[in-house]
Amino acid sequence: MAAGESPEPGTLDGERPALIPPGKYTLRFEFHETKFIFSRPKLFLWFSVLDCGDYFGTKLARYYGARRLIGRSGKHARFAVGWKSDFLREYATLFGAPSRLDRIAMTPFEKVTMLGRVRTVEKGHDQRVIAEGLRYSVIEELLRVEDGTAFASPTASASASPPASASPPAPPTPKPIKSKASAL
Repeated sequence: MAAGESPEPGTLDGERPALIPPGKYTLRFEFHETKFIFSRPKLFLWFSVLDCGDYFGTKLARYYGARRLIGRSGKHARFAVGWKSDFLREYATLFGAPSRLDRIAMTPFEKVTMLGRVRTVEKGHDQRVIAEGLRYSVIEELLRVEDGTAFASPTASASASPPASASPPAPPTPKPIKSKASAL
């Protein structure tokens, strides 16, 4: 055997998928990408865990089916989803229905933190059990927007309305009314 050669012919390709305990986590949107998986178009939304502790910064994906991909697949690529798709229903739950029916903006994800439910994938696409050491975590559902000002620019936050917890401003002091009789 030549120097530098390994006796094992196979290697693992790519990064090991993250595995964290199932539960609810605060998440920050990183980016979206599209891919064909088993010849079907898919939309991946990538998030980072924001909860303090061992899993802070862990990257997890929320997977959706897409009707079709527009142009090339990849990071920040364009896609089309159906009216009854999981993506559109979750989007409407989080941000309201899109204002334009011909376009769905991804920018609302960039401006907020959200609560998501994470689960462990224990069975593969063929419903066979995945070995314990090969299991991984995915975002099962995006539940709600947690904070809409977490990533706002300083100029936007300065002009924004005060938080609900702030005390309301004092009412204006009424000016005394001048009587016509005293003016005579």
